Amino acid sequence: MEFNKYYIIGGIIAIISFVVIGYLIGTIETSEDIVGQLTNNIQIQIDNQYKERLVVLQKTLDDRNKEIAESRLRERTLLSKLGQLKKEKEDVKLPTSNEELDNRINTLGLKPTIR
Repeated sequence: MEFNKYYIIGGIIAIISFVVIGYLIGTIETSEDIVGQLTNNIQIQIDNQYKERLVVLQKTLDDRNKEIAESRLRERTLLSKLGQLKKEKEDVKLPTSNEELDNRINTLGLKPTIR
């Protein structure tokens, strides 16, 4: 029976030692500060990366909007020019005389054929 008694006493001392050591480790404030600092540093890094990515995406968006505006301006210019050409095409009349036909051919830089 004495043998079991030593195991029981040793077990109780070990349990009390673990409880005291656990309490001391749990009350140390520096470990909480280290974890808090690491968490804050990681959060700051993530925020900075997020802000940098936002700047890049905003620049890309601004560039695309500028390209769209330029494209719309070119489209309006071309449509206006197309409208003018269609109107000029409709305004063209057939030549009424051979002389007028020869003048038009000369204007184009061609030589009239011999009749």
